Amino acid sequence: MMTQELTAESVSRRARDRRNGFSLLETLIVVSIGMILLAFSVPMVQSALRSYTFNSATSNLSRMVQQARYSAISQGTDVCTVLVGNQFGIDPDCDGALASLDPRVQLPVGVTVDQTSTISLATMPFPAAPTTFSCSTFIVTFNSRGSKTSACGTASGVAVTHVVFMTGWGGTNAVTVTGTGRARSWRWDGSAWQ
Repeated sequence: MMTQELTAESVSRRARDRRNGFSLLETLIVVSIGMILLAFSVPMVQSALRSYTFNSATSNLSRMVQQARYSAISQGTDVCTVLVGNQFGIDPDCDGALASLDPRVQLPVGVTVDQTSTISLATMPFPAAPTTFSCSTFIVTFNSRGSKTSACGTASGVAVTHVVFMTGWGGTNAVTVTGTGRARSWRWDGSAWQ
């Protein structure tokens, strides 16, 4: 039987080999664990990013409505909002079109304005909220005092709130505009508006 003698040279060579790095097996194990973790996290990150983009688009639309209201007050004239294709903007001359310099926001790819949503508005805790959507366009006109002058039908003689639905990536959001011009964003959680 042959035994290997431990000499100072063989001990130092083994120590040097260990200091030079990891073995192939150790490297493969670490890379495999990293790939498994990445496979679980990428879909969650993509879902969170889509949700953030969708909610941001809804907030941007709501802010554009408020900006139109402030513009009507500061200019002392009627100002409208208009939806043209996938762009929502301020129409200062209320002609139903967006000029090249008119402020606007563009809806992200995958987000659409759905004005005939099947989700009931009955659960929306909002003053004068309609129970169904009756407007065919989301054109809101503000007068020089910042009040909404365009109506989306009436309920019991009171002008109902404008509502626009945005759908995308499996979710539904809404933007409402009251008679006084206040805009608010809503998110449908599957059973109620929040």
